[in-house]
Amino acid sequence: MVKWNIGKGLLILMISISALGLLYVAQRSRSYNYQDPEAPRFEGHYSKVAEHDGEITVASYNIFHGKKIEDAIEDLSGSEALKTADIVLLQEMDEIGTERIARKLGYNYIYFPAGVHPRSGRNFGNAILSRWPIIKASKLILPHHNVWIGIQRTATKAIVEIDGEPVLVYSVHGKTFLAKEQNRQEQWVAILNDVAEGAKYVVVGGDFNTVGAEEIQQLDAQMAAFGLVRAQGQSAPTASKFLMTATTDHIYARGFTISEWGTLKVAKGSDHYPIWVKLDI
Repeated sequence: MVKWNIGKGLLILMISISALGLLYVAQRSRSYNYQDPEAPRFEGHYSKVAEHDGEITVASYNIFHGKKIEDAIEDLSGSEALKTADIVLLQEMDEIGTERIARKLGYNYIYFPAGVHPRSGRNFGNAILSRWPIIKASKLILPHHNVWIGIQRTATKAIVEIDGEPVLVYSVHGKTFLAKEQNRQEQWVAILNDVAEGAKYVVVGGDFNTVGAEEIQQLDAQMAAFGLVRAQGQSAPTASKFLMTATTDHIYARGFTISEWGTLKVAKGSDHYPIWVKLDI
């Protein structure tokens, strides 16, 4: 009887491993990564002339697989700080959702997908929305693909011209928090190495998938080595996953004076919360 139970358990384990292996192959076969840093490229121009009073607001929002777009629009227009944001960084988007948000809220936008996500079958990547002209943009491919589904991670970068001043902006989506910490850190380094040394004004923000206070401190230190400081002040929770909260979303800035920051603590459009900062330029 005992031998039969061991044999049955082993059989179940082997079947489970085989099923997981087949699922792994199926997921990776459905993913597709775009290797061209200039394409595919999606953009639109819906902003009216912006007014500059010496201060800009930058917001960031990871909208889970770009699913609840109308709820996300409500989130982004639901508070005074968010609805007046000059620049909005979006992650986990496709081109359709990005265009809807930009058109509805009156932004210019640039969007580069990292690839086709195997779970949704749709494009998956980051966008930058701006009230101001976007004069140059491309995609930065980050090291380390997702082992399970094969999708790469990227940062969308652009130069936003604010009242004649060029601001270098990155919308970042780092490797999942289930990945090795070293892999995430190597992605941060890739972004920082891309930042132009002579760029006076720089904003780097998005979902870094940081795990715990120690990793956030490490991220702060790496950013600080390149002159980028945390613009949010204290790290409040920015996401709710598996009945737990985590601080995974951050905004860093160089060349600005930070005056205010906040987090929308209740969001309908995602398992992340929109964050925002006010910067004096």
